[in-house]
Amino acid sequence: LIESRQGAGWTVVRRPAAHVYDFTPLTSIADIQRCFVFRVALEGEAASLAARNHDVDSLRRIEKVLKKLDEIVANEPHNTLGAEEDMLFHRTIAEATGNRFFVETLTSLQSQIAIGINLNRNLTLIQPGRVAVGQREHHAVFDAIAARNDKRARQKMREHIENGRKRVYEGANSRDH
Repeated sequence: LIESRQGAGWTVVRRPAAHVYDFTPLTSIADIQRCFVFRVALEGEAASLAARNHDVDSLRRIEKVLKKLDEIVANEPHNTLGAEEDMLFHRTIAEATGNRFFVETLTSLQSQIAIGINLNRNLTLIQPGRVAVGQREHHAVFDAIAARNDKRARQKMREHIENGRKRVYEGANSRDH
């Protein structure tokens, strides 16, 4: 990958394959929980930065995904759980930061994040109304980003992911939030 050339120093001769940057697979329930904790920090900052840096187009993209999630919630019981749209909501916020490292990190964590989101959304089958709680949290994040309130966007995203973790691990339901 790197080669030494006399008089020229070190040069990159070949870039590593994209999968080299992927995180290792989750191997335990504790790993899923750690992923939620990591996301609280990462995505809280992404939401804050998106509130400061978004442009009209990026805000429109976030809103478009949010409306698609609204349609899914309105059609409960769900034919689709909306996990892909949920992940896309979080990704479009990362894109709105204008910082590729947020997007690349979420992309590298996509399979790990998908496990937590799918687990959370699958639990809706036994606790109707659960998805609506998460969707209200999505709206609170969006509203803070749209208002360019970076502190509130950070807080609302951190609460949303932490509440998702609680819904999975502590059995919190719609009456709890």
